[in-house]
Parts: sequence; C-alpha cells; structure tokens
Amino acid sequence: SVVTGVEIDPQQLDFGTLGVDSAVTRTAVVGLYTGTSFSLGKVESSTPCVTVQSEVVEKGQSYRIIATTVPPLPTGALKGSVRITTDIPDYSSIGLNITGQVMEN
Repeated sequence: SVVTGVEIDPQQLDFGTLGVDSAVTRTAVVGLYTGTSFSLGKVESSTPCVTVQSEVVEKGQSYRIIATTVPPLPTGALKGSVRITTDIPDYSSIGLNITGQVMEN
C-alpha cells in the first residue's frame, strides 16, 4: 500500500525577537514523501502582521512558503498561523504556526 504524507520544514515559523519596525522573512518547505504529486491552493496568514506567499521548488513535489512581517508591529507576542490548502484529500488544510516577540526599538 502507498502511504501519503506531508512534510513541513521547519514545522513552525519562529521570527524570534523583533523590533516594531522589523520586516523579517522566514520560509518553510512543504513536500510529500511519496511518489505522488500535489498542488497548493490558497496560502493565508491569520494575522495582518505577516504576509504569506508560495513558490514552486519542484513542481508537484515541494513548495516554499514565504512569510514576511509587516511593520509597524504591535509590541508583545507575535502569534498566528499560516493555512495552506492542498489537493491531497487527507491534507486538504495544513496549519503552520507563527511565533515571535515584538519589543520597542
């Protein structure tokens, strides 16, 4: 039998400690560890403090998720998630956590 699985590396987007004016980018790669191919649908951020987009690394096999903070950032904990939709029935929606800490400059 064929086992389909999705791998995300890293498993969360940690922005670390940021200043309120920081525009920082983090990336993750979404891929399959089987021979089947897949496509990404929408990639959305749950917070307006972070924009996200995707790009093809290897068509049908792996995709890069690019997340960038949008200043000015509110001080305190930066929390949110990225929702990634795919055409894989068992993985139609994948979540990727966003973390960080925003300090005054």
